[in-house]
Amino acid sequence: DVTGDGPLVGQTIGQAGLRHLGKVFLVEIVRDGSVLPAVSTEERLQAEDRLVFAGDVSSVLDLQRIKGLRPVREADAAIAQQFPERKLVEVVLSARVR
Repeated sequence: DVTGDGPLVGQTIGQAGLRHLGKVFLVEIVRDGSVLPAVSTEERLQAEDRLVFAGDVSSVLDLQRIKGLRPVREADAAIAQQFPERKLVEVVLSARVR
C-alpha cells in the first residue's frame, strides 16, 4: 500500500522508480475498489493505493525498502475478500528439459 503521509503520494510511477525494478513488475493498482490494469508510467500514485507486483519473490525485500510503501499482510488484505479469485502463487521453473 502507498502510505497516506509518505513521499510517493502525487508522484508518477516513473518518478517513484516503480517501473524498472529488475525482478518485479508493477502489474496493476487497486484504487477505491477498482483495478487499474497495465499501469502507465505517468499514472500518479494516491494515498492508500494498493500496488500489485509480479515477479521474483526474493525482490519483495527491495520493495519493503522503498519509503512510502508498506506491505500488506494476507490476513489483513481486503483485496482477498473483494477479489476472491486472486491467490498468491509461487512457481518454480526447472532449467532441465525432458
